[in-house]
Amino acid sequence: MKHLRFGKMSTELSDILAGFPGVKSIVLHTHGANGEHPHLHVYWTGDSVTNETIRNRLRKYNDIFKLYSGQNDWSCRPHDNFETWAAYVQRNQTHKVLYVAEGTVLPPPKATDPLVITIPSAATPANLQAPAPRIKKPTSEEKLINYCIVHEGFKYNQWGLAHFEIYEQRQKLLNELELIIIASGHGRLSDPQIAYMGRNVLWTFADPDLRASLSHSFCRHVRKFWDPYV
Repeated sequence: MKHLRFGKMSTELSDILAGFPGVKSIVLHTHGANGEHPHLHVYWTGDSVTNETIRNRLRKYNDIFKLYSGQNDWSCRPHDNFETWAAYVQRNQTHKVLYVAEGTVLPPPKATDPLVITIPSAATPANLQAPAPRIKKPTSEEKLINYCIVHEGFKYNQWGLAHFEIYEQRQKLLNELELIIIASGHGRLSDPQIAYMGRNVLWTFADPDLRASLSHSFCRHVRKFWDPYV
């Protein structure tokens, strides 16, 4: 787990970082405690690698990072606790949450005094002004999965083969799925929408064994288009 900080800003930076594998959350500070200009704080999780490896991966991921050098442009340090990071970045009263990964819930700010930031009254030079935050709106799929997690308390890998192999368990699961899909769409969904949203929820919260079974089930009517011997 690592805490990345980016001081070299651009309007597309947050969108680029949101697609980088392992990024869990992005928070913008329009001003820093020591008079710093706009900068991003990023929480990253993944395999155990050095800070320089992360920088090299970013350079390969997007050419914009080939222009970064020095601590003011970007920095990287190990971290071990998402909650602590979230509390730290949200203490700054100018913070703006730009991105939270699917399946991740940003803990609310702790009940501590916010970090007081003195914002200069003079206009900031144009080349140092904070870009307008480009908050990434959640997709329909993200809204559906977040609904299941937040409102229904779902957890990943909560369904296994037993939920489908035992008739009573399967009917209970499917009845629950019906209510969730209809409620999440406020009853305005078409049949095809209900079908693919149901598949999405089943797949997302299934364990690996059930996913293998679902894959075969979902594709049984289309395999004829792939198999040259049918």
